[in-house]
Amino acid sequence: MLFMLITLQEDGVLRVYESVAAAVLDVEGLDAEDTFRAIFDDSGQEYRIQWIRPNERSRWVAASGEYT
Repeated sequence: MLFMLITLQEDGVLRVYESVAAAVLDVEGLDAEDTFRAIFDDSGQEYRIQWIRPNERSRWVAASGEYT
């Protein structure tokens, strides 16, 4: 059986990924919180962003975190 990760993104488009890793590669950490509105698999199971290393933002620097 083929796995599908379905995301509703901020632009109102549903995008389908073949894995969680594919979605992570497509959306960097700095954008993830604003981009993903809903994440679920083909069975309807909801997913949430889990931060491994949070984004860093300061007046002068923005560093992308790591998430799954």
